Amino acid sequence: MSKEFDVIIVGGGHNGLTAGCYLQKAGENVLVLERLEKAGGGVWTEEVTLPGFKHNLASVFHGILHMGPVYKDLELKKYGAEYVWPDAQVAGVFSDGRCLILYRDLEKTCREIARFSEKDADTYRQLAKYFQVIVDNMIAPWFFNPPQPTSIAAMAMEGSVEGLNMLRMQLSSTKNIIEELFESNELKSTLMAFIKEFGGSPDTYGFGVFVPMMLGETHEPHGWAICKGGSGNLAKAFVKCFQDHGGTVKTGAHVKRIIVEGDRATGVELEDGTVFTAKKLVITNLDPQQTFIDLIGEDRLDASFVKSVKRCRPEGTILFHTHLALDEPLDWKCAKFNPDINKCLGVLLVDNPQELYDDFADINKGHLPEYPRMFTAYPSNIDPTQAPEGKATAVAWQYVPYSLREGGEDAWDNVKEKFADRCIEVWSKYVNNFSKALLKRYVMSPRDTERLWISMVNGGFNHIEMSQDQLTVMRPFVEYKPYKTPFKNLYMCGASTHPSGSVGGACGYNAVQVIAEDLKMKKKWWDK
Repeated sequence: MSKEFDVIIVGGGHNGLTAGCYLQKAGENVLVLERLEKAGGGVWTEEVTLPGFKHNLASVFHGILHMGPVYKDLELKKYGAEYVWPDAQVAGVFSDGRCLILYRDLEKTCREIARFSEKDADTYRQLAKYFQVIVDNMIAPWFFNPPQPTSIAAMAMEGSVEGLNMLRMQLSSTKNIIEELFESNELKSTLMAFIKEFGGSPDTYGFGVFVPMMLGETHEPHGWAICKGGSGNLAKAFVKCFQDHGGTVKTGAHVKRIIVEGDRATGVELEDGTVFTAKKLVITNLDPQQTFIDLIGEDRLDASFVKSVKRCRPEGTILFHTHLALDEPLDWKCAKFNPDINKCLGVLLVDNPQELYDDFADINKGHLPEYPRMFTAYPSNIDPTQAPEGKATAVAWQYVPYSLREGGEDAWDNVKEKFADRCIEVWSKYVNNFSKALLKRYVMSPRDTERLWISMVNGGFNHIEMSQDQLTVMRPFVEYKPYKTPFKNLYMCGASTHPSGSVGGACGYNAVQVIAEDLKMKKKWWDK
């Protein structure tokens, strides 16, 4: 293997692969270095329970990917990432035996909402249609462009009542926006419980923007979809695209340091002593702490910038995963109310918003939620290839504190199985055949997630917390323009940059736009 490349990318997560594909197709000679045995980061599928049962260990379903240009530009379907959009998208199930399903078909959704509140059904219909336009013309461009200065972004919205209202939502919390829009607890809790999966509690200010995104994205022509054969096939598609155009991926390559000379990054050194030289630039897909403190070192940085890096707050509210191999698909008790629940991609276990608030009150105290209100997903319901014939897979996510009140983060190894028991006890109350169907489980605590993907600081998929002071141009720090660093040719492209985590390739795509300008690329192949 050559030791010299135009571009070296540290970290083979999907954003690093996105940046690599665009630059390789633009004629640069690109190397992607990945610490693990395969690239893809959280886009990862593995048979961790029993043979034939495919479990997506982090990212399960995707919607943002199809909002932007990455999937089409890189022809990822051609390279093996084929998607299935279920009609029954997500649902809330309630202890009284009822459920509320949000379909990809808007009118079906509104008919279901009307069973709880006709007023909410009318409001939802109007907002969903309006927000579909907002998704296409405002939110998708917001995701797939470097962020504008806050003053300019606000000025663009201040010219109309509609714009000011969007700005208000963007600055507010999910709780505030949903409480003012709807009256039924069933709809409010379903929406809030789903939106929290983007990485914030109902009280997180700045998360209000996900209300219009949720309503505008869930229904046709958009929707939440899963990759056939598992999320890992998306990672493989990125790698195939990259290699098909001449790019090089080296796995099992743990980067020891990023080599800097003066104000430039000149290459990287691996743990085994191998050195690769970058003729033009280095891109990091890692979090700020790891990039600048661990791989470059404080002695190479201004003291003020070191403070800025250390100021980046990691996520403190993190997902706990319970993956199941099932002898048969789960049969929901509320199927008597609506049998489509057994065809749903995602199911939320929550009766009313107060239960979510109680969940996060426990978390903020460092306690494990007493009565977990999980998001559960059923990939094999939508794509039967993810389980042996007649069998099924399922996964439950529950937000938890990273550092526990008793014992801190080191206590997780001792308590994770007991907490998984608690999650399954709650889950089984809503299902007829849980104990009969369960074959084997695989539990991932936040510490397990962090050990596997070391850039998922505290086990969080956003690298750093998503809140108003760590979003857009302030993500991850204010001293340098988005995606840039103190070194002229060192760029960032990971989830700690705008717009953050989730699978869409937006961080990698946006970083490439900045790099293309700096390299003065006369022709960008993706501008058609």
